[in-house]
Amino acid sequence: MKVNKFHKKKYLIALYEDDEWLVGLYDNTKELANATGMDFISVSTRISRLFHNKRKKLYIDGKGYNVSFIELTDYDLQILNERGN
Repeated sequence: MKVNKFHKKKYLIALYEDDEWLVGLYDNTKELANATGMDFISVSTRISRLFHNKRKKLYIDGKGYNVSFIELTDYDLQILNERGN
């Protein structure tokens, strides 16, 4: 199975209702799946397509959301590891 970069704590996943209204910020696709009530495989596939620019929005219950990937720096990762996240 192919593993994408955002599965390895390289990115945060930001979910927006429109360009300015932040709905949620997630560490990984599993957390996003739990928050939205969708199954992990479905969310993982959709996020992968968004990450590779094959889709423009994430649709949840018929509503489209914009998704941004926030790349974590080495410093960010070091702080997260120190905090045990």
